Amino acid sequence: MKKVGFTLLILLVFGGVFYYSGGKDSESTDGITESVRLSETKTNTKNVDSIDIVDSVAVVSPCSFIFEPTQDEGPYYTGKLLDAHLHLPSASIAVSKVSTQLGLPTPAWNNTLTVDYFRCLLQQEATDSVYGFHLLTKYSVTSEVDKAKAIEKKYPGMVKHFVMPSFISDAIDPDIASVREALEDNPGLFVGMGELKMYDGKSPDDPQVLAFLDLAREFKLLVMMHPFNHHKGAVEKIVKDYSDVTFLLHSVGYDDSRGENRTYNNLDWLDTLITNNANVYYSIDGGLPFSGWLKEHDTIAVPKEVSLPHAKLVFTDILNREVGLYKALIEKHPDRFLRGTDRWYGPHFDSEVSALMDEFSRAFIGRLDAGVQERFAYLNAKKLLK
Repeated sequence: MKKVGFTLLILLVFGGVFYYSGGKDSESTDGITESVRLSETKTNTKNVDSIDIVDSVAVVSPCSFIFEPTQDEGPYYTGKLLDAHLHLPSASIAVSKVSTQLGLPTPAWNNTLTVDYFRCLLQQEATDSVYGFHLLTKYSVTSEVDKAKAIEKKYPGMVKHFVMPSFISDAIDPDIASVREALEDNPGLFVGMGELKMYDGKSPDDPQVLAFLDLAREFKLLVMMHPFNHHKGAVEKIVKDYSDVTFLLHSVGYDDSRGENRTYNNLDWLDTLITNNANVYYSIDGGLPFSGWLKEHDTIAVPKEVSLPHAKLVFTDILNREVGLYKALIEKHPDRFLRGTDRWYGPHFDSEVSALMDEFSRAFIGRLDAGVQERFAYLNAKKLLK
């Protein structure tokens, strides 16, 4: 966690008392609850460049960007970020429970994991905005649309909203008509579709998937897709058949997250795909194994107490591997790669976990050529939505 402490510095300026924030607070607690406590202790305030004014007292906001690396893996990029891959908590407690039972432990918004807390978390990382994926099932389209509208009203532009129709089972997947209605009734609210990940075994060129691609084409939505290793031929086909649709792919390039028996390297294929198709982009997400590193982690949210020590242990090795895999490819195609986190499960929104994700991204970006860093960090993601 980025710990924020308060060292009292009293300055009499124009008859007012000002407090300066610095140092570390030994009494700070970890996780979501502490960040909420900090963000909710301020009343009758207004925000001026991350300084909250309480009558005549100014306090540096606990939601300010304070980068305190723990892994000593500089040089670090210290500029703005945009998260191009983030799964939003569910607006439905029932959907959260069912998806967890199905092995996709999606948290729900609640009294702790609030939109205000989420905003504070992003500000602590200097994350400008996120591509936020709303998981749609046949039981939650309306509630997700309502949540998207509420977020947009409270914090305009913080989330670039994506509809994410589930491809899990006919028993819970939304039909095309309900997603169409959501788009028609809320023009401009949603800018993307995805992450499209076919857990039910469908190929990207399956008629049901193509129906959603037709919808994305009609409403001019960016399509974020996670193909599997055996989908390469289908991907080549759809990006040509839908050359007027922009595709943001993820994960199909390389994966060794569950060991040698499931490792694949398609980076040469990805290089060719990007070279030959101007509508193809790629996001490099996560890096650290907060979603698991063993087969038994496939269907659970690995607790922070387990994942965080492991992530710190393998931080340097994974950083060196990722730089070795992607640096040359990013610099060859500097306008085609985006940075994301693939946050999804409850522990991913913990402030300590978030801080280490942030540090990993900044260490990775810091190893790219200077002229590429800002493009990868946020500019490419912004341009895709213009």
